[in-house]
Amino acid sequence: MRAPSVEATLVGAVRSFDQGGVELFPEKLEKIWEILSQGGGSFHAAEEMLVRGLLKNMNGTNPDAERLRRYPLTWSVLGAAFTRIPAFPLAKSLADRKFLGILQQTLKDTSRPDSQPAQAATRKRKRSDPLAFDLGSQRKLSYCMRTSEAVFQALGTLLSRCRSSMGQTATNPMGVEPIKALFFISAFESMEILVPLLNICVLALQNGGTDMCDDQAEWISTFTSLWDLHRQADGDALEVATHLTALGTSLLVKLTNATEVDEAVGGRWARELRRFLTRNLILPSRAAFFNQASIEAIQFAVEVTNSTKATTCTVLFGLVLAAPKAIGGDRTTKRGNDSWVQAVFDILEPAVRELGGSRNRAIREILDMAVEHAAPLKLHSLAEVCSVYGLGGSTADWSLLLCLARLNPDVFLLHSGAEGLLGPAFLTAAKLDSRHQDFDSAVQFLSLLARGYSKARDLAGFIKKWLRFLALPALEPMGGYSSEAWSQSKLVETVAEVLQSSMNPHQLLALLQWLESQADNAQALPRLQILAAISRSLSQEEFVDAVGTKLHDMAALSATPKVDAETQEALDLRWTIGERTISWSTLEQTERIWKELANTMRSKKTAGSSQASLAAFKFSARAWLCQHPGGKFEADAAGSTSQGMNFDELTCIAQSVARVKSVSDEPWSGDDVLRKQQIVGLLDKLATLILRQMALTVEQREKTYIEHAVSVLRVSRRRDDFDYPQLVLLRAACTALLDSSAAKLLPLDLPGLMAQLLDRVTKTIGSICTSLSQQPGGERLGNRELLVLLITIRAADALPPGILAMSRAQASQLSAYGAELIRNGAEIGWQIRTFLAKHFGEETEEALHIDIPHLLANGTGDMLVPLTTATGLPVVDQDAILNYADAVIRHSSEDTRIGQLETLLVRMKQGPSTLGQLVAINQLVQRDKGMPRRFYLPRMLANVTSDAASDEAYCLSRIHGAACEVMKTTETTREFILAAETAHLLLARRAAAMSQWNIELTLGTVSTICSGITDRHPAATCPKSYKWLTSLVAVVIKRHRKRLDGHYHLLISVLESLFKILIRHPYSTTGSIKAAGPAKDIACYPHWVQHAKLFARLLTLVCEPSVASVSRSQSSMLDSEKDRAKRYAGQYMYQVLMCYVQLQLEHVVPHAVREVLEPGLYSVLDITTPESLRIMSDAMDLSGRAVMKELYRQHQKFGKWTGV
Repeated sequence: MRAPSVEATLVGAVRSFDQGGVELFPEKLEKIWEILSQGGGSFHAAEEMLVRGLLKNMNGTNPDAERLRRYPLTWSVLGAAFTRIPAFPLAKSLADRKFLGILQQTLKDTSRPDSQPAQAATRKRKRSDPLAFDLGSQRKLSYCMRTSEAVFQALGTLLSRCRSSMGQTATNPMGVEPIKALFFISAFESMEILVPLLNICVLALQNGGTDMCDDQAEWISTFTSLWDLHRQADGDALEVATHLTALGTSLLVKLTNATEVDEAVGGRWARELRRFLTRNLILPSRAAFFNQASIEAIQFAVEVTNSTKATTCTVLFGLVLAAPKAIGGDRTTKRGNDSWVQAVFDILEPAVRELGGSRNRAIREILDMAVEHAAPLKLHSLAEVCSVYGLGGSTADWSLLLCLARLNPDVFLLHSGAEGLLGPAFLTAAKLDSRHQDFDSAVQFLSLLARGYSKARDLAGFIKKWLRFLALPALEPMGGYSSEAWSQSKLVETVAEVLQSSMNPHQLLALLQWLESQADNAQALPRLQILAAISRSLSQEEFVDAVGTKLHDMAALSATPKVDAETQEALDLRWTIGERTISWSTLEQTERIWKELANTMRSKKTAGSSQASLAAFKFSARAWLCQHPGGKFEADAAGSTSQGMNFDELTCIAQSVARVKSVSDEPWSGDDVLRKQQIVGLLDKLATLILRQMALTVEQREKTYIEHAVSVLRVSRRRDDFDYPQLVLLRAACTALLDSSAAKLLPLDLPGLMAQLLDRVTKTIGSICTSLSQQPGGERLGNRELLVLLITIRAADALPPGILAMSRAQASQLSAYGAELIRNGAEIGWQIRTFLAKHFGEETEEALHIDIPHLLANGTGDMLVPLTTATGLPVVDQDAILNYADAVIRHSSEDTRIGQLETLLVRMKQGPSTLGQLVAINQLVQRDKGMPRRFYLPRMLANVTSDAASDEAYCLSRIHGAACEVMKTTETTREFILAAETAHLLLARRAAAMSQWNIELTLGTVSTICSGITDRHPAATCPKSYKWLTSLVAVVIKRHRKRLDGHYHLLISVLESLFKILIRHPYSTTGSIKAAGPAKDIACYPHWVQHAKLFARLLTLVCEPSVASVSRSQSSMLDSEKDRAKRYAGQYMYQVLMCYVQLQLEHVVPHAVREVLEPGLYSVLDITTPESLRIMSDAMDLSGRAVMKELYRQHQKFGKWTGV
């Protein structure tokens, strides 16, 4: 007896559905689900009976019907049945059993779950949880989400049939139109379905993110598809504004701010919601505004929102600005768009004003979007915003004022009530000091207004106000004013930048005449500040000729005895103005300026501040340079300049730097270490430059200076083990004098100086190790000790390797502490390891063990992004790691390097992070030829036995394979670039170590990356990746061409993959690949032409090989190897031409790209035989032949390629 068929079993199960009580429904549905899972037959009567029976029992208001509607398996069974019934009988069954009403009631029930406490245990529920069949459980939030998931899946299945084009056949001419007709309802009726659907999406987001189910990304797509099927009418925008805008905008904000939302799902939801609101609210409203001057829909959308009004206003304005511009490029259309944006702003701003405490934040977000899109809002609207929001409160909202200045500074300049806004804003800025939280915003605001005055051709007006507010603290001492915001260098730099472009020489002279007329003594110092700013801005010849020495003369008049005596800032400004003036003055004028300032400089310089001393030094140096040899005051200027470099003063500066924080008992913070390190670095550079300059030529002045410096260093004694100023100066002296051949002629005790440096470094390292051993529980050093350690390591660079004495215990202590610092991301840890590798070589443990997982998030492809650590210490960068690897490699033997390669290969296979191993391997395979100093590596095969050479070749071959694997699997740009660079180095410089397997692996890797590229792969986000992919193929063609014989099909596959990614996915301005569209603007793809050049170069390398790439050790004199290689390539390269024709037909290729591709394509045509051309013609259709004919015609006229 045969077993019953699936259809018969399903019919039996459906007929028994109404038998028995309602409590048996779950078991019966489980049985039906198992039957449906076995597949379907050729009939659909049972499925149709099933749909009708289920809908019959789901209809009604009784509890049994509600239980069945809320049961998720009910909707899963319906979704499975939807796929097996033809469109017409399915639509008839759904209409007869009132499917839409059942759907509306189900969505209404599930979108309003009973309140229950949130469970923080697990965010993603288990799929095997039992499904209860009682209303108490079904009304809970978690159960409603499971029901909603099943409903969305069933709706998605039904709507997917509407999108299919396979439903229309000869026997069913109507296709899927009957199903579409089910949802052909008015917009108001469709809201009964759409509003609950959107509410469910909000609940899902609040219930724990958007990773509850696998197909949740399709929910908003299902929502929009239902709306697309409704009966369209003129009032649709109003319905969307009334029912969906508040929900949609709040959901958009939650998607933007949610941190637990899956990026792919949340991004898709946000894109589709923006598209829905733009198409169905923004664009219809704009069309109504253009045609009827009506903006009713936007007004209604704002009025119906209460609790989410701030969200609605900000999102709506963002959608208005991001909406596609109206078709047409005439001025009328642009004017209409501007009027539309202004009309929307006029509706949103009064609504935001009613929000109370959150109104400033909302209007600031709106203005930020206006700044981003350069929205042309009217001045009167912005002025009202400034007076109500920016200056209307008890304190000024500087972030809002800054937004207004960025958007349109004319609101403070050209508006009828501008003075009423500008005056209070300037007065408020004059009351801020650097400790105020809005100080930086106020300074940026003033700089933007300076640019606004410049664009308005009234920079002189701003400078006059500048003088007033600089002098305000002196004019009104009891007003609580401060000139800090008006004295910042950013404002000075802005005025200096725009002065020459916004004024002519006559206007500048008029301004200087006005400044000269301001004789108030309280304005003397402010006048000097403005004159200094003007002097910094002058560089054009017409301005210099017009001004002459007027700035210096005015500065001399402004420097009254009272001013000179009370402030050193006046000295700084006068010397700055003098230094700038003599740079363009004649010799006579320079001599006069020198006489007027020299006495003041000699009497005041050493007593003044360091800033004034620097200004005086710059002035004297400029005067010295402006003098011809033997000039009147050349000796005085040279003496003043060298006096500014007096070594005693340099020593005093070093000691004052050390005392800045040492006098305080407070512990040093990470910021203190950073600042002190920068200051010490500048001191080191200054001392080194001065001593090197003095050691260039040994005359009497230089000899006296150097001998005095050495004597000062020899007799000085350190105060304690952490007295680092002398260490800095010792290092500078040893570095500068030992490298100078002239200094070696002097009777100097340079060996004693080097011994003194060695003694200081040894004792300081010993003190550091003692401090490390005394730390309880292995605690870290203090920040002061860290700074001293960093300076000592830097000083040890001046010592030759091998002379520093240190015990193994001390080296182990430093090594362990360096590893701890590296784990915390501090760069000093790598500097400690570099120090140990240089001075102890192979005795250090874990050589070339580079573990940098904290840098794997980098995606630039240019450098390792510096990260900020919690301690505030300097963080690791690429140079620190490369210096360490260079130090290890320089001081290790050849056999050790081979062992290091083996160890690195093992680590690459074991560890999840390969970036550090790639950095080390990349350094090991570098050559000394043509490489910078840090990449120096002696030849590894020199003086090495054959066994060692073969071992190394095998190791390098495996490393090449590992690098190719990293290229395919990595998710970080830096790893991809390093792996590609390593593979390229091995193929180019270690060709003998590469086997046939390495060549084929390289081609296969490139082809795999190009064919399966995704948004997450680094090759999709970094334009440099295409350069490296083409470089790998190019090095195979140039260095390993003979190994391509018999494997040209692999090369053709790679070329086609590179060609397709070049045309289909060019890199946009953001650096990521973009899908090809119907039309492309070449300006949006700045890397396209360059990448096309790289690909064209590949084609010419294949078709025009060099003699070196095809030469054999034994060849026949009757046949040219180059011609043979070209004939062989001609048998395959026509396939690349066919790929080009196909891409030309599928995509729009800009002229600039085609132009740079033509040399490579012409070289392919040069080696293509007539037989291959006939094969191509037979394989193409008419359009393809037309493209090929045009290319061939251009080749005949212009394409006679001459080769490499």
